[in-house]
Amino acid sequence: MRKKCCRCRVEKPLESFVKNKTSKDGHKGYCLDCHRQRTQEWRDNNQKKNQDAQRIYYWKTKAKQLEAQIKESGLYGIEGLSTIEDGLKNL
Repeated sequence: MRKKCCRCRVEKPLESFVKNKTSKDGHKGYCLDCHRQRTQEWRDNNQKKNQDAQRIYYWKTKAKQLEAQIKESGLYGIEGLSTIEDGLKNL
């Protein structure tokens, strides 16, 4: 089956389109190439916002990993620390 991209107006096979469960055919209206280009344009125009989002994601993930390591090591709860956030507040 083929579909026409609403951005570049080129007809391509469905495999060349971004998936979307909510649409009838299960794909978005624009192709993967246009999606990549649009994403790159957004990143270029919003570098600070993108960096902040990546930094927040990194530290949230890091905190979860550290908390899991503390639980595994048996040190969880020492000195009144119930979560890693409590420990980070003291820094």
